[in-house]
Amino acid sequence: MIWRTLAIIFFVCFIFTLQLSMTGLEDCSNGNIHVVSPNRVQPIRTTSSPVSGYEMKEYQLGDDLKRFSLQNQNMSEPESPTLLFSVIVNDEKSWARFNKTTRRTFNHLLDMIKDTKYPASSSSLAVLVSNQTEYESIKQMCTRRANELGFRRINVIHPLASYDVSVSTQDRHKPKYQRQRRSVLAKLRNILMSTTMEDESALLWLDADIFHIDTGLVQEMVKHGREKQIITASCRQGKNKDYDLNAWRGNRTTPTSEQLALIRDGGFYEPRDIKGQVLHFKHLRGGDDIVPLDSVGGTILYIRTSLVRAGVIFPPLYIVGTLWDLKEGWDGIETEGICYIARAIGQSCWGMPNLFVHHTTLRG
Repeated sequence: MIWRTLAIIFFVCFIFTLQLSMTGLEDCSNGNIHVVSPNRVQPIRTTSSPVSGYEMKEYQLGDDLKRFSLQNQNMSEPESPTLLFSVIVNDEKSWARFNKTTRRTFNHLLDMIKDTKYPASSSSLAVLVSNQTEYESIKQMCTRRANELGFRRINVIHPLASYDVSVSTQDRHKPKYQRQRRSVLAKLRNILMSTTMEDESALLWLDADIFHIDTGLVQEMVKHGREKQIITASCRQGKNKDYDLNAWRGNRTTPTSEQLALIRDGGFYEPRDIKGQVLHFKHLRGGDDIVPLDSVGGTILYIRTSLVRAGVIFPPLYIVGTLWDLKEGWDGIETEGICYIARAIGQSCWGMPNLFVHHTTLRG
């Protein structure tokens, strides 16, 4: 009888353990049971949502990301193609300043998106913020304004690893620092896309220090986006109507054999426009509303999500000229490289030279 009883107990324990493993529950060594989801998502905090009509969650993705989300539980049918407004932020200084005494905040970004008049029922928001303090601040603002904004969902991503993109104002546009800075930005853009894209038709990237979007620009991008899958527009900073020079069409320099050897040894090569062979927006303005480009900038950038799912990402390295024995090539990093990848799968990039986003003149 004792052996029969032990056999029954063993069998019951075996079946129970099998059921636990099938449902994602694991028996810990101390005898406690905890939930392990298939993609290793680890809940951080579960509370009843303080926002009426929204489901609120905060949890950890793997070992390197924290995610806060607000999901609208009363979503109406989208009025227009769905957009995921996407922004990368380092800290509170990333929003820059209106003037010497007034610093912009995340609230100003929300107001700017609201002012585009794009339907809230078709809008979602994704923000990646590196700084822990700013992450907490953005969470609070999202919670406070969720019902007013009426977005379909809001996701705030916080990398637990360090991704420092801060460069001094005087060094910001120097080629050596640009390569390092843009490599990190490319990684962060890819992280945000891969963790927040759901059923949206397209992403709309905005720089954190953009303070105004021309009336109708977003709607025009969406209209053209039915056929043209990557679109950017002009960026103005003060009197400079061509702040973002990463949008261009034409031919750039390629390295000589000596320069190629330098690249192979880990040296730096700066790609440059070939005089008379590259057109920027200033050369294209006043003509067609939308024109073909070989490269785009990221101050505002529309990308169809179907392209991202097909493998079009922001290269964190110079992708043009890559070889098996080279660490990287000599051109096409971040936004400039996305068109290179898109072209390989039969798509192309476009620009709207006659419509603008407006960039702040003062850093944070």
